[in-house]
This record gives sequence, C-alpha cells and structure tokens, in this order.
Amino acid sequence: MRYIHSDERSTGLVLPLLALRIQDKPCGEFPDLEKLAALAKEWDMNLIQILPVNDSGWQASPYSALSSIALNPIYLSIKDLPEFEQLSPALRGSLAQMNAQLALHKRVHYGEVLGAKLKILSEVWKEISSPSAPDRTGVLSALESWVKKNEWVRPYGCFLELKKRFRGLPWWDWPEYTTVRQDDIATLLSDPGFAKQVDFWAWVQMRAYMQFESACTRVHSMGINLMGDIPILMNRDSVDAWYDRQIFDFDFLAGAPPDAGSPSGQNWGFPLYRWDVIEKTGWAFWKARMEVADHFYSSYRIDHVLGFFRIWALDKAERDGYLGHFEPELDYTRDELHELGFSDERIRWLSQPHIPESAVKAILALLKAAHDESNTLPQPDASRFRSELFSQIGTEPLYRFSGQIQGSADFDRLVRDFLPTSGPNGVSYGVQNEEALKASLVSWWRNRSLLELPNGHFIATPNYWNTQAWLSLSDDERQKLKSLIERKGEISNKLWLENGRKILSAITGYVPMQPCAEDLGYLSPGVPQTLEDLNIPGLRVLRWTRYYDEPGAPFVPLDKYPANSVACTSVHDSSTLREWWRDEPDKAKLWDMLRFTRPCPDDLNPAAALEVARAFAMVNSRFLVYPLQDLLACDEHYREENPKDERINIPGTCDAFDWTYRMKPSLEVLLQDSDFASRISSLAKVHSISRSKV
Repeated sequence: MRYIHSDERSTGLVLPLLALRIQDKPCGEFPDLEKLAALAKEWDMNLIQILPVNDSGWQASPYSALSSIALNPIYLSIKDLPEFEQLSPALRGSLAQMNAQLALHKRVHYGEVLGAKLKILSEVWKEISSPSAPDRTGVLSALESWVKKNEWVRPYGCFLELKKRFRGLPWWDWPEYTTVRQDDIATLLSDPGFAKQVDFWAWVQMRAYMQFESACTRVHSMGINLMGDIPILMNRDSVDAWYDRQIFDFDFLAGAPPDAGSPSGQNWGFPLYRWDVIEKTGWAFWKARMEVADHFYSSYRIDHVLGFFRIWALDKAERDGYLGHFEPELDYTRDELHELGFSDERIRWLSQPHIPESAVKAILALLKAAHDESNTLPQPDASRFRSELFSQIGTEPLYRFSGQIQGSADFDRLVRDFLPTSGPNGVSYGVQNEEALKASLVSWWRNRSLLELPNGHFIATPNYWNTQAWLSLSDDERQKLKSLIERKGEISNKLWLENGRKILSAITGYVPMQPCAEDLGYLSPGVPQTLEDLNIPGLRVLRWTRYYDEPGAPFVPLDKYPANSVACTSVHDSSTLREWWRDEPDKAKLWDMLRFTRPCPDDLNPAAALEVARAFAMVNSRFLVYPLQDLLACDEHYREENPKDERINIPGTCDAFDWTYRMKPSLEVLLQDSDFASRISSLAKVHSISRSKV
C-alpha cells in the first residue's frame, strides 16, 4: 500500500489501539480506527500511528510477539462479527455484561479483557459451528477458503492448542512436540477434536483480519495514512520460534548495551536471528511479515532499526544487559593477544574477575547483615556460601568465581538459596541488604576488561578502561590493547553498515509502504547516511535531539532537524512531555530553544502545553507525530491529574501498569468538542506551512 501524502508534510498522532476509550467498551478494537480517523480529520491531521497489534498472548506488551503474523484477539469486536445477529440472547447478554463491567476501569485490565473475550468467542464458535447452526456450511466454507490462502494459521492454531493443553508452559517444557515438523502438524490435525479447536483459532484470525483490513481501508479512504509498527524480534515462546526455529539462535538473548539512561544495559530475553539462514531462504520470514503489513498500512515504523545493523547479544545466563557483545562483530583471537605480548595468564587476568580477600569479606558481611535485619531467621552458612561462590587462586588472598557461576542470573538463585524469601511465621530476610549483596556480586562479575566468547575469542567489555585489570596494566600494554580494540571497532562498523544496508534493502524494497525507523541509541558512524540512502526517515524525539558532542549538550534548533525525519514530543517508552517537564532540569533550555521570551513555567499547564506543541510544529521534519497524551495535556478536562498515569511503559519493569494506558476522555466526547478541535488543528496548519515542502 502506497503512502497517500508522499509529496506533502504529514502531521498526526500516535497511541496504542488498546488505549482508545469507546463508550461501553473495555479497550479499543479494530473498527474503532474509523472513529479515530474521523477525529484526526477534525484535527486536520493526515496520519495515525499505532503500536503493534500482533498476538502477544497473555503479555500486554505488544513488542513481545507470540506470532509474527497473527493479530491479537483482544482487538476483535464481537459485536461487529457477521455472526452476531444469529447468536443466542444469552451470549449477547454475556458480551454486554462483560463490556459494562470491564469498561469502568481507568486502565485496561488486559488479562481480564482477553480472557473474557476468548471465553465468549469460544462460545460463539460452538454456536456457529454446531450441526444445527443456520449458516454452518457458509461459515466453514469461508474458513476453509481463507485458511488455504493463509497456511501460517495451521501451525499457529496447533501451537496455541498445545500450549493450552500443556497448562501454558513454554514450548521447550512441553512433554511432547518440543521439536515439530510439517508431518507433526498433519498428525495433530488428524485428530477431529484437536482439529476443531485449531479451526476455532483460525476463525478468530479470519474475523480479526477481515475487521482490521476493512477498518484500514476506511481510514485510507478518508485521506488518512495509517502507520503500523513491526517489532524486530520475536518472543522465545512464540509460534515462530517453535515452528521455524532454524532461523533463530537460542544460545544468546537480545538486548541493548549500557548507556546513560540504562547503566546495566537491557536484556529483552528474545532469541537472535540467524541472518545467514534467513538470507538463504530469500528473506522469506521477513517478506511474509511485510506482505501482511502491506494489507493494512501505508507506512510502518521499523522497531530498533539498529538491530538490523548489529544486535547486542547476551549469554542466556546473564540477568541484565551489561556483559554482551555485538553480533556481528570482529573479535580478538588468543594469538592476536599473544602477539601484543599478553601471556595466557595475563589474558586470564583481563578476562576473568579476580576478587581480593577484602572484597570477599565485605560480601560475607552483607550476607550477615541481611540475616541480622530479620532477627529471627537461621544464620546462613557463610562458609558454604563462600565455597560455592568463590575459588581461591593458589594460596594468594585472591579469588575467582566458582565454576557453577555461569552468568549474573546465577547470583539471584544462590542468594535465594541462602536467604529464602521467608522463614517461620512468614518472617523475611532484610531486602535492602539482600539487594546490596546481589549488587556487590554483580559488580565484581562485570569487573573484567575482556569478555571471552564461546568460540574462545575475546571482545572488549563496556567501560573496559575502568576495571581492576585495566588499571593494573602498564601504559604500553594499555596503548597496544586500546589500538587493537579501536582497529577492530572500525572494521566492525564497516561490517555493520554492509549488514544493515543488505538486510534493509531486501526487506523495505519488497513492498511499497513508506518505512520509518526507530533509530534511538548510539548511532554508529554511517548509519544515518545509510537510512537516508534507503529513504528511511529516522526518529527525532524533542528532549533527546541534541548536540551531544558540545558542552552542555544543547538542543538542536527545530530548523536543523533533517527534513526526512519523524519528529515527536515523546515516545511510548518515555515519560510524557508533561511528566518530563515536571521532573527534568533541562526544560528551561528547551523553552529557550523554542524561542519563548517570557520565563519558563515550572508546570506545563494546558495553555503552556499547547504553546509548546504549536512551537514544535515549526520543526523541519517531514513527519510530525504527537503522542495522544501530549495532545490531551492541552486541556484541563482531558489530562490526568497525575501525569504518571498517562505513561504507557516504564522500561525495565513488568507489572499490570505497563502497556495498559487508556485515554481519559472517550473518542465520542472528543469528536463533539469543536473548541478543542480548533486548538489542536492549529498544529497541522503550522507544520504544513512552516518550511518548504519536502
């Protein structure tokens, strides 16, 4: 699907579909996109961006995809099903009751909504597929025809049914079918009872596809572009990893390296791709995803585009994202290190933590402190704790971690063994000192300059220059090793650029949709130019678009933003603009950059929020997208009292808050507010005339 306004500027809004508040509904659904498009038109906008709508199972995060192609049933509108009119009064009553109860919540109760919908959909399927159903033949005939065109739905349905049969366990813990072939799918479907359940999942997907495609067609017919979002990675416990596992590398987990915002890095827990295998298939996996997306969207956001150039790979035994390496990356062989004058003993000193006796004693003191905080629980066996964690080097007052420590995740297990969550009468050990104990162990685990890889080669660790081993080297040794690290880094960067260009060319060139890139994070030299060459606009977030190589990291003026970029005030992983304004010290600098002459306000009240949004509309970027929360902040009645309640996700956390944001006003109320519409529509007008057309 081609981008409608390819020769114009685009101004729009972004939100998760789940967040739409519709009267008498617990969450947004596919048909509601038409109302959202009507609102966009009222606001003179021509672009709507939504977060991924892939099936993510019982995980609310839309970036934890259970399937690369299947849609999430939570967005299926049961009331808009073709079969709705023939449903029994009892079933219609169940739907009305479910909607009435779950629509009252401030945030989306994801698990409750999904569970209730699947229960009702299952009952609907029983009614329409029963021998006495009026249109049974027509439904089953349509389903058979659709499945033949969408063969992916058979293994998807088998995966879900097996997962249900095995009590929700991940596929690698199933008692059978942990390894699956095409013949196994045929065997499973030869069981009539099992096949009927797979037909249920196929029917749900058929209706979801039809609803979504119909809604997207109506949105585009209104002159509104719809931008989708394609997660780069797949959940390890996904149908793709189960059924198409030859394209995945399960020995490592994907994440992000340490940076100022995340000193420990990030561990996403997703397997890596085996790009060499994917390339040999003609990029089939990715082409299938793009072909499906092209049915719905006229443009799409490529999630974590840097991962197509190089991905941060972590050993599966690591808890956090600190000790990793880029894949691909040029490593250093033992022979190369020998040539620099480093003996095997020196290499071991650089690549393995060496813990002094004083540090071991300090760690044992933390163990004791955690016990003392509880008062009544048994004293942990410090001697056994010491022997299980540490191995003394000869007779020196120096230790290495024992062989049973394979990664930082092992510290959680060991500390839990010695300091169980609770003892008699529910008394707990001291949590504060327990966390200090684990932090100390992790700190020493990271204390190495080189990381040894499974192939016996080495790579520099983050902050390799600030480790015990590095500080002990002579100036000559440091210079030699630093030169090797930098030389390999330069070659690796060329490799990454070639890698990214090859993969992105194959993927983005396959369909006519307009690609955009989430390119946040440290950009290796050449990445912006590669994206520009491929006509992939990058992301420019107002608070993070700065000259970081200048003192004080000043904000980039709006007229200096690249024309071929997507500008936004905040993103789903950040605080809203209003919360950032309240909590961050740089608002005055931003206020000055936006060229306001009066003093910067401490609070971003509705009038100030609109002023900032309107000033930002002067940006030179071709695409301007406002998170819906940053627009609702422009009205006292539509903003939450506490700006934290408007946040979508807090990276590094996993609870019922994340990914369950729900807009405060209903769409119906917003559509009737002509005064608010006139204020918001000024943003698109300013953006359309602020610079020459691109």
